[in-house]
Amino acid sequence: MKYSHIQVYWIILANTLHTFHCCYAPQNVESNVACDALSPYLVNRTMWKSKEPSGIIECLTSPVDYIIIHHTALRGCTTTETCIKRTKKLQKIHKKIKKWRDIGYHFLIGGDGRVYEGRPWQRVGAHTKYHNRNSISIAFVGNYDKICPTDEMVSLVPKIVYCGTEKGYVKKNFQVIGHRDAYCTSCPGDSLYDLIKQWPPFPSEVPIPSYTCDANTNTTEAPDPESTDVTEEPDTETEESIPVSDTQNELTTPTPRSVYYYILVPP
Repeated sequence: MKYSHIQVYWIILANTLHTFHCCYAPQNVESNVACDALSPYLVNRTMWKSKEPSGIIECLTSPVDYIIIHHTALRGCTTTETCIKRTKKLQKIHKKIKKWRDIGYHFLIGGDGRVYEGRPWQRVGAHTKYHNRNSISIAFVGNYDKICPTDEMVSLVPKIVYCGTEKGYVKKNFQVIGHRDAYCTSCPGDSLYDLIKQWPPFPSEVPIPSYTCDANTNTTEAPDPESTDVTEEPDTETEESIPVSDTQNELTTPTPRSVYYYILVPP
């Protein structure tokens, strides 16, 4: 079937408008209460001096059903300087070793009590095989198999989630699950997983698993092309061009707030 020049024009225009609506235009611009609560804690990509994506990343159809919790399984961080270093290193692993176009997660929570911006709300992540197109990912920096993240770190989860619901990127009846609920992996670690199971948005029956673990080995470990459970290289990186003092000056010191981390109520 051949199209006329006018038909081709309208098809291109329709695709352009659809892409703009899905990838650039906020779903809701009327309210900013929840996002304003997140703002003092947010370290955007410019602040942590991220590398640009190596290609075009697919648009994410909003709103999504799931918030999927991960841990990076690498060393944690307690200062902004170290957390920036960890985030940059993770992006390097994802791009150079895993050959992804960018860091896989949408948000990372550091032990310094800040949220590091990964992929935009409007872009498909690379974090949970088979479920990247219907979820937003939040990763805790560190390994939480035997220890839990701090209360301060956990309290940032509802700030992220309710900013997403406020803007229309996350459904209001969202569910929070662990990476292991959607793929055969040990992520987000036993201790963190036990914690998120206490949250009301965690479903009584996880509805989306699509994997088969090896029953003969009785393990949740399996090759997972979308996970970040990698062996950490010797930490020989320098801070390169990261002027940490300048970055810290750009960041607003968060004001202590009430912690509602177990019940995930709106701010």
